[in-house]
Amino acid sequence: MTAETIEPFWPELLRELRASQFADLEGAEAAVVLPVSDDLITRLLRARMPSGAPVRDLDVRSIGDNTLAVQFRLKQPTFLPPITIRLRIEVQPDLPGAPVIGLRVLSQGVAALAGPAARLFPFLPPGVSLDGDRMTVRLDTLLRRFGAAEVLPYLSTLEIHAAPHRLIVTVRAALPAGVRMVGPGGRTAGDAP
Repeated sequence: MTAETIEPFWPELLRELRASQFADLEGAEAAVVLPVSDDLITRLLRARMPSGAPVRDLDVRSIGDNTLAVQFRLKQPTFLPPITIRLRIEVQPDLPGAPVIGLRVLSQGVAALAGPAARLFPFLPPGVSLDGDRMTVRLDTLLRRFGAAEVLPYLSTLEIHAAPHRLIVTVRAALPAGVRMVGPGGRTAGDAP
């Protein structure tokens, strides 16, 4: 007797729900607290780093007290030791109007070089900027880049806190009854493509 393999249904279900602008879930509310390990964060960032980025061996470690350590090596010159930059999360997004996370560079000496160094690190993705000892992450720009900008108006809370060895992401969202999500190009479910 052989067991028949059953294909997972949920990827197709999610595609169908998204195509319908989640019409079958109108009125839904959700709250999620998602602990994300340092290893997963590092893997995700490495996978999305352009091949031409001037850094290698990127590693992100959450220290706790809303503090992160980002370590990397420059590709050139290769003899330089790893560089570690400590960042503290200081500003949480105020949704939906100000979808911005603010961080402060804590590393001694690095803060003074942060502005000039930003020009040396073009691998910072659109939506991430460095100005003196301040780093700003614009969630709307990042979500748009990954094709998920339409979710932002439905988020009431998005907070990221650094705990030892993981980031804690808290999200609250709602699909109000009678309201449809607006997708790319301003279309809602039922609109012709």
